[in-house]
Amino acid sequence: MKSNLTFLPPLAQKMLSGGAAGVVEALVAVIPMETIKTKFIHDMNSKNPKYNKGMIHGVSSIIKTEGFSGIYKGVSATVAKQGGNQMSRFAIQGIVNDFWVGKVKRKLFLRETFVTGGIAGFFSSYLTQPFDTAKTKMQGLDSSKYKSLIDCMKTIVKENGVSGLWKGITPRAVRVSCSTA
Repeated sequence: MKSNLTFLPPLAQKMLSGGAAGVVEALVAVIPMETIKTKFIHDMNSKNPKYNKGMIHGVSSIIKTEGFSGIYKGVSATVAKQGGNQMSRFAIQGIVNDFWVGKVKRKLFLRETFVTGGIAGFFSSYLTQPFDTAKTKMQGLDSSKYKSLIDCMKTIVKENGVSGLWKGITPRAVRVSCSTA
C-alpha cells in the first residue's frame, strides 16, 4: 500500500505512521487492559483484596466504585508510551533495515528482519520506559495521588531519583525485544 504521506521524508512517514498506530492501540485496547491488570496485581498484594472473585467481578467492582473511567486510568502516560513505542520501533527498524539492505544489496531474509525487529524493540523499550513506569503508577490502586503525567514523573524522580523512571527496564526490554522481533 502506498503512503499518502509522500510529502514527508521516509523516516518521518514511518514515525508518523507508527505514532498514530500506537495512539489508536492505546485508546482501543491497551489502556483498559493494562489498568485492569495493574489494579488486579496491586489488589492481590494488598492486605484485603477486593477483586479476588474473578475477572468479571473485579471489573464490575472497579466500574461500580470508580465509574467507567476506573478502567481508563493513566491515559496520557499510556498514549505517550504506546505512541512512542510504535513511533520509535517503525523508525529504528526502518533505519536498521535500510542500512542492512545497503550492505547486502538484496532484500533481507526473514531471520535478518527478525534481528532488526529485536533491535527496534530493545531501543524503543529504553526510550519509552519512563512513560511505562509512570503508566503503571497512574493505573494502580494509588492512582488518585497523581494529578498528571508530569506530576507522576516528578514524584518518581523525587522518591527514587532519575533512575527510578527506568525501574523494571531489563525484563521489559527482553520481553519487548522478543515480541517485536
